[in-house]
Amino acid sequence: RQPPVQLVSALLDAYRPAASTCDDQGLYPLHYAAGNQASSAVIKTLLLNHPDATAEADPTGMLPLHYLAKWGPSDKLCLDILLLTNQKAALDKTEEGETALELALEGDEYEEDLKEAVITTLRALTGETAGLDAEQGQEDAVSEVATESIAKDSVDGPAVQKALSLDREAAAIASSEAKAAPTQQKSESTSNLADLQKIHSLEKELAALREERRST
Repeated sequence: RQPPVQLVSALLDAYRPAASTCDDQGLYPLHYAAGNQASSAVIKTLLLNHPDATAEADPTGMLPLHYLAKWGPSDKLCLDILLLTNQKAALDKTEEGETALELALEGDEYEEDLKEAVITTLRALTGETAGLDAEQGQEDAVSEVATESIAKDSVDGPAVQKALSLDREAAAIASSEAKAAPTQQKSESTSNLADLQKIHSLEKELAALREERRST
C-alpha cells in the first residue's frame, strides 16, 4: 500500500509506456494506485503518463474510481483529482451493476471520516441526495456538475484546459454538497473551497508538465 512517488517516477522514467500497459489481470497501474491508497502525487504522475487511465476498465468493468471508492483513498484530494479528470466515472457501473457510491457504502477498508467524505461527494455527483430515482439522478448530475467536464474522459478535458473555471467548479460542488448536507457548517464549506484551490493548482501544474512533454 501507499507506493512512494519517487519509486513510481523512477520506474516511469525507465519505461514510460508502463503507465498505459495492463498486466495479465487486465489492470493498469492506476487501478493498483487507486486500490492501494497511493498519494495524490502518484495519482497525478500516472495520469500525466497515461491521461486516459481514469476511463480504463478492468475485466469486471471496474474503473480506478471504483477501486478507490471500495478500498479508500489516502486522502480526499485523490478522489477529487480522479473526478475532475473524469466525472462521468461517478455514474459508470461495474459488470455487476455497482456504482462507485455503492462500493464506497460497502467498503470497510478505510477511516470512517474519510469514507463519509467520499460518500458525500459521490452522492452529490449522482444526485441521490434529492431522493431521485437513478435515471433522474444521472440527468441532474450531468446538469449540476458541469456537462462539459462529464462529457470528456481524459485529462485533456475541461479540467486541465481551463474550459471549466475554478469558480464554476466551486459553485457546482458547493451547490451539490449543500443539497447533500443542508446542516453543513460554514467552516466545512470553506475547507471544501480550499481543497478546490489545491486541485486547481495541481491542474495547472499538470497542464504545464504535459505542454513541456509535447515540446521535448
